[in-house]
Amino acid sequence: MQSFWARLLAGEANDPGSISKRTLAIVDQLEKKDAVMFTKFCSTVCTLNGSPLPFFTARVQKIMFSKEFTFENIAHLESLGFLKFLQTGFSQTLSKDEKEFEISYFDKRIVVVFKNSLVALDTGSCILTEAGRQLSRFSGAKPDDSVFDTIIKDCMHPGSLVFSPL
Repeated sequence: MQSFWARLLAGEANDPGSISKRTLAIVDQLEKKDAVMFTKFCSTVCTLNGSPLPFFTARVQKIMFSKEFTFENIAHLESLGFLKFLQTGFSQTLSKDEKEFEISYFDKRIVVVFKNSLVALDTGSCILTEAGRQLSRFSGAKPDDSVFDTIIKDCMHPGSLVFSPL
């Protein structure tokens, strides 16, 4: 918990005002197990077109559940105000002029190019709240190669090209 607070305070010192008072109030109530749980969840968080977003599709859920991360954990993180869960899922849609998504997963990049416009990319059953987006940068999460490989698979659609530039 101390390292979480240290990363958070260092981030706020480097970029004053980047953490809202509401988010700090949530963090003030956290227990160590909450921070550990959120850090584990953040191993699913990508940056999609510049915004942090969990990629929590059915395939990624299977990976997380095999690592003892449960729906109860999701419900708990939702109750803390870090995320929203929707069984039917969330997606990101390209506008008619856009043709690609750029996804960053820690130090790796994925580009998804669609031949057709108005395409939706399924990102799974969770989205981060404002507090979750602010705190995900400081979570200390580590990349998981199996999550990265699964994100690539989940981005593959008929009429799309998925690649990871070096």
